[in-house]
Amino acid sequence: MGGYALLCELILEGPDVGGYPEPGSDVRTVATGWLTSLRDGISDPATRAAVLAVTAQADHDPDSAQALVRIGQDRRAALNGLLEPSGVQLGDDEYTLLYGPVLAQLFFDRGRVTDEFIDAVVTQWLTTLERNGALPRGEAVADG
Repeated sequence: MGGYALLCELILEGPDVGGYPEPGSDVRTVATGWLTSLRDGISDPATRAAVLAVTAQADHDPDSAQALVRIGQDRRAALNGLLEPSGVQLGDDEYTLLYGPVLAQLFFDRGRVTDEFIDAVVTQWLTTLERNGALPRGEAVADG
């Protein structure tokens, strides 16, 4: 197993930060719990370093690029599993629209991801999903 495969495993297994959400029918609750778990996991220094290392090499190293694809597929499948009771399943773009602001805040803006920020991200994301017909009518405006 190559070095990037090991980093990939580290990222996928992540630290035990507790609080991983349960499957549920309330999309807002599941998405909020999932983003909170992502924030807490990526705050672990080893996981953060692994994500940055794999990402930095992805343009030049096929193994790193493949690792990123695998991580993305695995995490989206996990989230879709949590969302299964709601009947909502996310495609690539819908998934990216959820996690993207959190990673941008952490890695590019070097800021803290507060619970209020996560709530704002989820609210905007639900509005977008509803507008695109990916949510049952009225789901985006429910405050869980």
